[in-house]
Amino acid sequence: MASGEAVTSGDGLPAGAGRTAGAGDGGEGMVAAALTGLDGLAVLPVSEHVTVFEQVLSGLEAALASAGEAPTGPGDGRP
Repeated sequence: MASGEAVTSGDGLPAGAGRTAGAGDGGEGMVAAALTGLDGLAVLPVSEHVTVFEQVLSGLEAALASAGEAPTGPGDGRP
């Protein structure tokens, strides 16, 4: 990889950007997943930073919104 090239995942987003944690990870997993969007920030042009920040903010907002929800899925304690 050449210096200054963006580290991206297969979807063209910076590595870790816009991903959410799997079911059952809880809020901490969602926050950690949202923050991984910042991992490749240093290699991106400044003009692309706003997009990354918006994606991270969206992930953090989703984690906050789900904080009061009851867990669902396997291992949620329901029969």
